[in-house]
Amino acid sequence: MNPVTEKITSEIELAVLKALKPYGDFKKSDDKFSTYDLFGTTSGQKTLIEIKNRSTEYDNWYIEKAKIDRLVALKNKAAYNLRIYLCMVVENKAYFYNANEIAKSKVKEVYINNYTNEELNISKIMPKKSIRKLYCFPKNIYKTKILI
Repeated sequence: MNPVTEKITSEIELAVLKALKPYGDFKKSDDKFSTYDLFGTTSGQKTLIEIKNRSTEYDNWYIEKAKIDRLVALKNKAAYNLRIYLCMVVENKAYFYNANEIAKSKVKEVYINNYTNEELNISKIMPKKSIRKLYCFPKNIYKTKILI
């Protein structure tokens, strides 16, 4: 991740973390390659949150199928009850979606830009675009919306 993107991502994670204080006790993941960005408890339940920033708000969101599948797999492997949320951030709004609900959404194959990570030199071994499987889910199925 380039330094500008990394700084923006970190600022968004901190803003979400601060906005979540009334809902529970959360911390940032120390591992920047973790499947989730925040972890903690809310209403006594362990909770993981993956945060995605979007520049525009749409009626339907797209998220990589593999990302949601990894989050759901974490929940299914846990020896305790675990809540998993995807947080979609647009400007000062954070929408929280239950990962299990997203996993029930329709899957689309879309020709998109591949993620490139300079540190891993992925851009040198992967084509710039490829067909990826994405979940498409309506914005209005969110569980909670908070201002950050």
